[in-house]
Amino acid sequence: MGSLIVSVVLVSLLVFLSTVFGVDPEGAQRRLAVLKTRIPAHMGPVRYNYTAAFRTTPAGTLQFSLGIYGRLASVGPTVHPPLRLRWEDFEDFGSPDGRKVVSNPSVVYAPDNAMQVFVQCADGQVYYRGQNKTWGRDFLPWTPLPAGKLPTDTDVDLTGRDSVSAIAWEGKTVVFARSMTNTSRLYWTYSGPDGFQTWQSLGGDLVTDPSIVYNAFTKYLEAYAIFPDGKVHYQTQVRSTEWQTWRVLGIFPPIMQKLSRPQAHSMSQTIFKGMTEVFAIGTDGHLKHIPQTTCDKVVNPWGYCTWAVWSNVGNGQIPAPLSDVSPLTAGNNVHLGNEIFVVPKDGSLSHVWQLERGGRWHGWDTVGRPANGSAASLPTILQDEEYGGWWEVFVINSNDRVDEVLQNKTMDLSPRDMKSGTALTVSWAVPSDQATARDWIGIYQSGADDDTYLDYRYVQGKLNPTHDIVPKGSVNMTLYLPTGNYQARYLVNKKFVSVMATDFGITDSPNGTQWEQTYRGFAVGLGADGDKFLKCVDDGEQTINKLEDAWQAFEQGKIVEGLQLFGQALKDPYAALVQCGETHGQLAQAVLLFIEDLLECALSRCEHFIIDTAEEVEIWYKGSHEIYGDIRAAQNNLRALQAYVQGGYVVGRVVHTCVNLQDTRA
Repeated sequence: MGSLIVSVVLVSLLVFLSTVFGVDPEGAQRRLAVLKTRIPAHMGPVRYNYTAAFRTTPAGTLQFSLGIYGRLASVGPTVHPPLRLRWEDFEDFGSPDGRKVVSNPSVVYAPDNAMQVFVQCADGQVYYRGQNKTWGRDFLPWTPLPAGKLPTDTDVDLTGRDSVSAIAWEGKTVVFARSMTNTSRLYWTYSGPDGFQTWQSLGGDLVTDPSIVYNAFTKYLEAYAIFPDGKVHYQTQVRSTEWQTWRVLGIFPPIMQKLSRPQAHSMSQTIFKGMTEVFAIGTDGHLKHIPQTTCDKVVNPWGYCTWAVWSNVGNGQIPAPLSDVSPLTAGNNVHLGNEIFVVPKDGSLSHVWQLERGGRWHGWDTVGRPANGSAASLPTILQDEEYGGWWEVFVINSNDRVDEVLQNKTMDLSPRDMKSGTALTVSWAVPSDQATARDWIGIYQSGADDDTYLDYRYVQGKLNPTHDIVPKGSVNMTLYLPTGNYQARYLVNKKFVSVMATDFGITDSPNGTQWEQTYRGFAVGLGADGDKFLKCVDDGEQTINKLEDAWQAFEQGKIVEGLQLFGQALKDPYAALVQCGETHGQLAQAVLLFIEDLLECALSRCEHFIIDTAEEVEIWYKGSHEIYGDIRAAQNNLRALQAYVQGGYVVGRVVHTCVNLQDTRA
């Protein structure tokens, strides 16, 4: 499981500003806190995972909605196939002893993986509910942070509802909160063996809610907020319990709007680059940003990192937001370029984005709208490896339910009904900020898992990816699958994560015994004469058994043994090529050389192969062609589906490709 990034970890205090804004702040300033459970829930004997969404109500209570995956009934391509989150009705969690909740919630994983959701109440104090560590659907009663009292002044309303921020750091839960005082200070506390520590003041004079970010280079936390002078101020943690004093961010800083907190977002990790980029709205209505340029391990007066200069982002002013109070939400895309999101007054979602870390900015552009109605809250961005690094946007829609804003993407097939042995054309269009050169099209039996593909092409139309990104394109595949129902899926970034799927059907299954179908597939893949090739086979059943031994070794992670057994299995089609005489003699000699390279692995001399098992298994032959993608496809065909012609074709294809390779290793 890859790391989970919830871009919105800062959640804030309710203020009643209806006289200032043309929209109801009770709705427009709401922001969901969304997190995927790590503790399964139970439904009788069934254990299941879910996504949790928390919100604050106008009545001052906390509510919870549970999202589980359910099948889509809509026509057209399936999005995030074959399932999509379906949300239950909100369950009311009440409030601590009847105190009104006046902030948006903030949710985080505790050190024991249980969710903890924090809110600030009208008394100025912070309370939380923790997830039951045995029954993941249940939550424990309200608990005040046992960390002393935050100071308060009477009749103080703070601008913004993102006043509470919870973040996991160094095996602790760290909580930040603004004081409800005339001069609003920032306070923090963190969990320990005996509970949360006493609130510690970080000082300041905050006129906006803070933005807290973890700097992946320094391994410390950073805080950003706008002060009465209209400038972004910041302070950085320099030791586990020590912070520097607040200082103005950047040289010649622009004056910012005092209603919108800045957004700080962690950039991709590199050794010599800074790790944080900060965004804020200028008084001219333009989005401004400033990135860190270099970080080191020396504590300078300005912290560990140096900064670039403030500049504008995007084309023109920010689209008029649904709420002028803290409308910005930050995230990043699969290219590790940052993105900023805003919900405009029309209830859609707009963004600006980079196609690479530190690259040129694009937008403002409209992403889309919720599946139902329009967006009626600030957006929350969720990112994790289960979705291939693509971001997901959650909002409260105009029907007062949790909803997603899905990116515009399409997939089409031609034909939808085809005969085995004919070509299928798969066409697609995906957002340019999410497309990568390692995206791929997979062919699946309907309902199969994403790792059980039967054939594939990368978006460039090849069996190995190139450097070209193809957000809009098509590929052709000739399929030799048996009669049945299948899906073409769009998968992201060389991962087994599909984001679209479209159904199609195949008729006219190939005839013949298992070994005859397999060898007919061999012939197609090798470019041999199929009818003559079959007449030269001595014991086809033996070949299937040998291939099964190879697949079993690969499945058990015995990669070298699998290569050796694969070579043993290929001796049979090689013998058939030799038996066929002059027609296939030259091809037979080339296949023999490939077999000898495979068999050398039995002697621990896999000098022609580079085996990489860091993430998914990759096996590179002669440094220029990755063959395990085809090996796995052949295994899925011959073992799971018993698609013998298709499986034989894939085996023949990989052999044919390898015998024509030039060695590109240095």
